[in-house]
Amino acid sequence: GSWTNAGGVARSHGNEAVDPPPIVFRILDPAFVAHGMNFFWRRAHLLPPENSAYAGADSTHGLVAVHANGVEPKDYFMRDRGLWLLDEFEERFGATPQFIVYTHPRNLTLGEDFEVLAAALELAIMLRRRFILPKTMNCRNCPAFEPFGMADWPSDGPGFPLGCTFDYFSRAGVVTGEWLQFVAESNVASTPQFQALE
Repeated sequence: GSWTNAGGVARSHGNEAVDPPPIVFRILDPAFVAHGMNFFWRRAHLLPPENSAYAGADSTHGLVAVHANGVEPKDYFMRDRGLWLLDEFEERFGATPQFIVYTHPRNLTLGEDFEVLAAALELAIMLRRRFILPKTMNCRNCPAFEPFGMADWPSDGPGFPLGCTFDYFSRAGVVTGEWLQFVAESNVASTPQFQALE
């Protein structure tokens, strides 16, 4: 009884009558310290707070950190969700980048969403340009729509239904791997470098 669990080191002899301090466990709210699934797919930081103490918090609930586990490829998800901090636009797309931008229709069936996506990819390959992946695919087609609470997410604007990126329906590595030279994540369109293009 006088040994610790640290390799047989003898316990120091002190006041044996003093009670050890209590062990305290803290559970971090995944809307504040988010793991990959809760931030990148579930968007827990955008859901209405369940705890009344968070009432009146802004749309990010005071998000503190994001751990990029459960998502692959990580660079795609971090770029697409606006967390990539490196300025590498020219390195990725060249000095005179050429993109295809199209308006992906909303409220399509899953099959229609992917028909339009495939047609845009085919056009990009034929023209040797990159197309910006859409963020307006129909979230209601996602099998996790109800379990993720997606109906409670903020809409994309007045009169616009919630839009999703293709990674809610397919593995991101499929497009960013084999066709990497022909696609760019949806958030590229919001970068100053892209917006400065004519």
